[in-house]
Amino acid sequence: MSGRTEIVRGRVKEAVGALIGNERLRASGKSEQKRGEARRAAGKAARELAAQLSEKV
Repeated sequence: MSGRTEIVRGRVKEAVGALIGNERLRASGKSEQKRGEARRAAGKAARELAAQLSEKV
């Protein structure tokens, strides 16, 4: 699953949890958003590293 997908899915979970008053679902959504953000950052760093390495070769 991509980072962007996790972020969107987390936002939906958080919104539904807030709507129905389920704190556990809200927390799960926030956590999923953070995982998605971390995954996106790691992917970006990997792409940048690959670009730098390909420039040096």
